[in-house]
Amino acid sequence: MNDRADLIITCNACGAKNRITQHNPEALAKCGKCHAPLDPAQYEAKPLVLRCTECGGKNRVPIDKLQEHPKCGKCHAPLQTDNLLSDRPLTVTDANFETFVIKSPLPVFLDCWATWCGVCRMTMPVIDQLAAEWKGRIRVCRLDVDQNPKTASRFHVQSTPTALIFDKGQLVDTLVGAVPKNQLVQKMGRFL
Repeated sequence: MNDRADLIITCNACGAKNRITQHNPEALAKCGKCHAPLDPAQYEAKPLVLRCTECGGKNRVPIDKLQEHPKCGKCHAPLQTDNLLSDRPLTVTDANFETFVIKSPLPVFLDCWATWCGVCRMTMPVIDQLAAEWKGRIRVCRLDVDQNPKTASRFHVQSTPTALIFDKGQLVDTLVGAVPKNQLVQKMGRFL
């Protein structure tokens, strides 16, 4: 199963699962197995792909099962599911950086900002929009560098705004300055 944005429709007649692209969900109106008409009311949302923080294995978890304490299919460790469906940036501090960023089951976009920074305040609405758009696929976080100097110095944040991109607990990219939304989306495209 690939990571495209597809929907799964279960056939009421034979029980077969049919993949329907979200770009044109009406394109396949019949079951691929028994050719019975598919009921659009049976759409199931695409599951989240969560990385196990213990073994690194990828796990597909349906959104409606997040509250049931899912476990990794490979090592059976509990999967971290807290704040995965937040449509607002999470506040990261020196104290919770390890939990929210390093051990995140999703890629992380960390916006490093300061209260006195005018450019940071101008880019905040864009970061808020991205958090809503990337909900469940990329964890968007915000770090106040003045309140959290340990983390800021650890990653050599010397100007604001700075965006740090993490995947699998590792820093993979740094963006310094006010970056337009389309460039942020392009930069994070490999994680979407």
